[in-house]
Amino acid sequence: MSRGLSTEWTRGVPEDERKDFEKLVRGNTLLLSRLLQIIEQRLVGITKEEGKFEIYSDGYPFKQAYLNGKKVALRDLKALLSFMED
Repeated sequence: MSRGLSTEWTRGVPEDERKDFEKLVRGNTLLLSRLLQIIEQRLVGITKEEGKFEIYSDGYPFKQAYLNGKKVALRDLKALLSFMED
C-alpha cells in the first residue's frame, strides 16, 4: 500500500489540474526512483564526510552545521518521495 502524496506536490497547482498532476507524479516512478537513489547516495556521502578527521579542525561548528543543513535538505526531498514506499 502506497502512502498519500504530500500536499507540497500540488500546492499552487490550479484545482482543476491537481488530479492530472498527481497522476503525472505517481506515474513517473522510473525518474523518481532514480532521484531517490541519488538522494540516498548523497546522504551516505555526507555521513562519510562527517567521519573525516579534517572536518574537526578550525571551524568545526560551522562545518558541522553545513553538513547538518545538507542532510536536512536531502531528507526533506526524500520525504516528498515517501509515497513511493510500500
